[in-house]
Amino acid sequence: MIYIILFILLTAFVTFLRALRGPTVAQRVVAADSIGLMLFSLLLLLSSKLQAKALLDIALVYAILQFIDVLVITRHIDCEYDYDCQENTERDSGENVHHKGGEGEWDS
Repeated sequence: MIYIILFILLTAFVTFLRALRGPTVAQRVVAADSIGLMLFSLLLLLSSKLQAKALLDIALVYAILQFIDVLVITRHIDCEYDYDCQENTERDSGENVHHKGGEGEWDS
């Protein structure tokens, strides 16, 4: 089991280097998500090795939070590079926005 843990730590380190060097934001997000999955698997391995059920609960909560974190980051990235998203955000916020009647055209 120690070899598995060392392998996961080594791949997490290499993935961390990829997150630092990634030329695009999307590659950095994927690398950060991969590191989170590796940490999740380490928590599961430690939970089984130490027979600690509390670590299993912590790992499950961490996985849920990591999933929500990736959703929020991808939404932010999508809005940063998509101008229609900013208009939709204004429309969803309840501001005075009126539909012109055309397909997908909004007037603020």
